Amino acid sequence: MDDLLARFLPRFVESARTRIRSAGELFAARDFHKLASELHTLAGEASVLGLSEIGALARNAEQMARNATIEGCEEKLAQIERSIAALAAKS
Repeated sequence: MDDLLARFLPRFVESARTRIRSAGELFAARDFHKLASELHTLAGEASVLGLSEIGALARNAEQMARNATIEGCEEKLAQIERSIAALAAKS
C-alpha cells in the first residue's frame, strides 16, 4: 500500500485541494446536495489510499451536508483543508 500511496499522493493532494475549494464554494452557496457529493468523492479517494483521517473527516462532513447541518460543517471543511496541507508538507 505504501507504493500506491507514494505513486498517487501528489495527484491526490492536487485533487483534494480542488475538491475542498469546491466544497467551500458549495457550502457558501448552501448547495448541500452537491457538497455531499463532493465530500463523498473525497472520502472515497482518501480511503483508497489509506488516508483514514481525511476519509473520516470527509465522511463526517458529508453526513453533515446530507442533513444540511450548517453548525460545525464549515469547521469540518477547515479541518480537512488543514489535514490536506499537512499531508502535502510531508510529501
